[in-house]
Amino acid sequence: MSIQYSAILIVGSMSCDDLYAYLLDEVVVIRDRSDRYESGFSATYLPTAAMLRTLYPDTNVAIAAKQFQDEVIQLLNAQGPPSMMPANNRPEELIGPISRLLEQTGRQTLFFEGYTEQIVQSPTCWDAIARHFQQQGIAVLGATVDAVNCWNNKPYFRTRVADIIGAGALVPGTCFARQQRNQLVRHLTAEFERGISQLIVKVSSAGGWGNLILRPSQWTADPAQLDAFLSQSSSAKGDWILVEHWRPWSATYCVSFFIDGRGKTLPVEVCEQLLTRQSGGCIGSKSFLALSMKDKQVMVDFCCLLVEAMAIDGVRGFIGIDTIVCEPLPGDTHYLPDSGQTAIAIEANIRINSHNQDCWFLAHLARREGLHRRDFIHMAIKVSLPLTIACRQDAIALFSHQLEGLALPLSANSLTAKNVYFFLSECYGGGCYPSRYNRIILLGFANPIAQHRILACTATLAQAGLLPEGLTL
Repeated sequence: MSIQYSAILIVGSMSCDDLYAYLLDEVVVIRDRSDRYESGFSATYLPTAAMLRTLYPDTNVAIAAKQFQDEVIQLLNAQGPPSMMPANNRPEELIGPISRLLEQTGRQTLFFEGYTEQIVQSPTCWDAIARHFQQQGIAVLGATVDAVNCWNNKPYFRTRVADIIGAGALVPGTCFARQQRNQLVRHLTAEFERGISQLIVKVSSAGGWGNLILRPSQWTADPAQLDAFLSQSSSAKGDWILVEHWRPWSATYCVSFFIDGRGKTLPVEVCEQLLTRQSGGCIGSKSFLALSMKDKQVMVDFCCLLVEAMAIDGVRGFIGIDTIVCEPLPGDTHYLPDSGQTAIAIEANIRINSHNQDCWFLAHLARREGLHRRDFIHMAIKVSLPLTIACRQDAIALFSHQLEGLALPLSANSLTAKNVYFFLSECYGGGCYPSRYNRIILLGFANPIAQHRILACTATLAQAGLLPEGLTL
């Protein structure tokens, strides 16, 4: 990739709140548009001054996504031109719309955010876009494709962790090429024969939903069993399979950073992730933590060693490091001084993470209220909408009823410290929008009462069958 990204975007000395404010006021975000299901979700935190993912090519869906965007703009009193949701994926046709966004906002920086899948698929077109705007004096920030592809590759990530921090910062694991089917079967059999109680098989490109958790009682040593899993995996195109020991954990965290145009790293958030017991897939996060300040700092310092290496390799923008916190075992290297537990690195996400998107939304809301993002706590969870929900208004009414006395629907009215509020990210209902992002955001002021009530909300929703089964809270 030949794009020479500018080093003008400098945030390394900012606070987290300053970073969100800067992105709200000074940057036009180009959100990778390769996934047609995410325009509405992106509009939750980027309702204005951005180029979002391409809309699903259906009139009803386009109308629903636009209505949702208008709702968010009104709710947040967001300033600036509405974000664009183009109906095509042709990069060469986007110079005009991007130019209009820059003109309307007066901004001088473009931030290419995301997995850059479109850049990989059409590097010449995106190179031309970047060069066009740089010639107009616009700063362009984005990661190099090679760096993104390397660090998103979990086997590469594990190799770099071992080199930079040491093998004690990882769970034991072995990687196989997809065609090494027989070797993989023999390896799984041998691991169980030597007493390993649980293994996790991860396939490239599938995220947490591509995980298979295996126990000895489930393993038949029949290659057909493995073939069945691989054939139904959402990552049939993946080229590697990783087998890791399952390590019991007390909590799992994502530690996020922002790398600026000079390669300087800014710690942004530490959030606790909510996972399914079935696969370890992430279905939510929360910003109030059980970590002490000292343990939290150890987590940040631990991950920062990796992020600094990413910066040298050419990674820019948001990234997140997934970690687990476990009871210590011989060979562990990174201990948390207050809890006595140990931190283990799992993988890297070279993109903005969902908790950063939620906090960006909260930054909008805090601005509306004349407050700071860190004045709020939140929890965001995937929800299961009943098939009877025909529209977004039905979904809001359902959750208002279920959370009566616990949380109020977020509105344009000023917030009060005594209340907890909820906002549905997408949740259109009626099956009109095939989104992976039907989520509820529960939020309140940063105090113990709000934290208790948010947890009470999740317990109520789980009992009503509106949250995924196997959620770990």
